[in-house]
Amino acid sequence: MSRFLVLLAAKTIVSLPGNGRVIVGDTEILFREISDERDRNLSGLKYGWLIDIRLNKENIDNAIIKAWEISEFFLNNLCLETGVPVHDSKVLLSYEITENTKKRIFRQYLNIDPKVSGVEIDLRDYSNHGNKINEYNRKRVFRAIRSFRKGVNASDPLDQFYFFWHGLESLNPILAETYEIKDDKGKRKTTKLKEIGRTCEHCGKGCKTTIPAGIEALYDDLNIDEKLRKQLADTRTGLVHGIKSIKELTNEALKLLPGISMILHHGISSVLRISFKESVYNNLQNIHPTKMGEINYIQGYLRLKDLSNIESGYYPYLSLKSDADGEFTVVTETYCNIENVEFSTSGNVILDANLKLH
Repeated sequence: MSRFLVLLAAKTIVSLPGNGRVIVGDTEILFREISDERDRNLSGLKYGWLIDIRLNKENIDNAIIKAWEISEFFLNNLCLETGVPVHDSKVLLSYEITENTKKRIFRQYLNIDPKVSGVEIDLRDYSNHGNKINEYNRKRVFRAIRSFRKGVNASDPLDQFYFFWHGLESLNPILAETYEIKDDKGKRKTTKLKEIGRTCEHCGKGCKTTIPAGIEALYDDLNIDEKLRKQLADTRTGLVHGIKSIKELTNEALKLLPGISMILHHGISSVLRISFKESVYNNLQNIHPTKMGEINYIQGYLRLKDLSNIESGYYPYLSLKSDADGEFTVVTETYCNIENVEFSTSGNVILDANLKLH
């Protein structure tokens, strides 16, 4: 078992009366407000909190996962206590702090998405699509687009699934109108409907209500098979009514995210009668929660037996700059006096020649 430091940051307007320190068993948690230029450079935030968590774990990955869970526990309670926005925490860096260790693993996160970084848009298409969305002027469509954006950005797979499904529910009546059904003569148009069972509020007997079946019509248009339809419905029911375990629902949601995100995107484009480039759907095939191990990072080793040798009294970290192609370059070594630092990279990161690659 080794000891690790994990540093996280969270954006919030809540102020602290001073640095907050909590000790639970062998885990130490320190909260302090972002206060100087180093904090802002490292966190990428103008205000908020830095959360310093020191804990014992088998490896750096487990330490980061546990630290993120701890930080979210406190931030969730903070939001409940104050009723003001408290954003998700993001992992900044982590390294081993076990005493008398000569080679300490070090990881610094860049908090960018490697799957879609560097994507370019066609301004003409973007403008034309924006005009069509504005002209359509239907609040349900706006809500569906907003739900789509929330689903793409969310850091939790269950949140992602919920947002995408909420977007489909918002579109349901409009989708039913979009996929109107003609009679045999091709003249009379009817909206696709479905029946749902319910209990009559007056007599208490069972009865059926007819509602628009826009989502089913969209499924038909996209040739969604019965197996996927059932999986989506079961996960939605399990999530809304709490009839499945969180672990089971999370595993289901992760598998279904590419499918449900593309179904919602197709639904929006069908209602608006606009088409998008195939690259959009390629990106959605890779959709995933944007947090922790699924973002770019630089990893290496600090060859430092005594951590007190960090002369700056601050966390060791790398300064980076990005170019127009979305590539990152290390422009300086760690902000502390450390020699023989070894680094490797994950994602689109370029290291200067003065740093040794694995």
